[in-house]
Order: sequence, then structure tokens, then C-alpha cells
Amino acid sequence: MGEQQSFAARQQKRLASSFESVEAARKRQNCEIEEERSGKREKTHSGNFDRMTWDKETLKKEVESKKDGEKINWSELACRYHVTNKRREIAKNGGQIVQEWLLNQGVNIHRFNPQRLPNKLRARRKKKRGKKAEG
Repeated sequence: MGEQQSFAARQQKRLASSFESVEAARKRQNCEIEEERSGKREKTHSGNFDRMTWDKETLKKEVESKKDGEKINWSELACRYHVTNKRREIAKNGGQIVQEWLLNQGVNIHRFNPQRLPNKLRARRKKKRGKKAEG
């Protein structure tokens, strides 16, 4: 038999029981931003750029020559310039490393994807966790 509840009402009830409220998400986000500003060191996934041996200057010139709004495949760029990890293998997060290095060099990489501006963070709702069962 069918339910006596509309899809929208069911969705609203599901979100209320499984996720924190939007206001709580915004409040938590503001607290995290304040912690960042208080001197907490930001996590880096890229390592020490001075130890890396890939052709950085050619990569920088190529990226700077691209037009605004042009799509860039960062992983493909990392493979092409042989961005490696400590074991001298192609880094699986090579695109992330390239982006972070370019930001450190003062290149505006956000001009290639204007929808994802760094100042326009969205407060994401956190999944509620139930109490752990005692064993």
C-alpha cells in the first residue's frame, strides 16, 4: 500500500533526523574559520616544493598563457610534467600539488573555474552520528 506522506515531506523528515540543521552548520563553519585564523597550521598535501624536480617554470608559463574560463585538467598537467611523490612515482594527487604550487607562486588559478571562488564557501550539513553501542 502507498504511504500517506508526500515525497517532499518524507525528504524533509529524513534530513531533519539524519543531518544537523542549516543554522548549526553555519555556526560550526564560523567556529572552524575562527580556529583557522587563530594560528592553527593548515594541512598541506603537497610536501616541500624545494625538493621537487619537475619543470616548474615551463608549467607556470603554460598556465599563465591560458585564457580566463578555459578548462584545465590538473591531473593531466601533473602527468605531463612528471610530478612525482617521495618514491619517484607519478603522484596520485599531482593535480592538487600543481595547483598548490601555482598558488604559492601567486598565479590566480581561480580564473579558470569562476564557479568555485574561494570566498564563496557553502555551509555543508554534517551527518548526525548515533550513540555507539556498548559491547
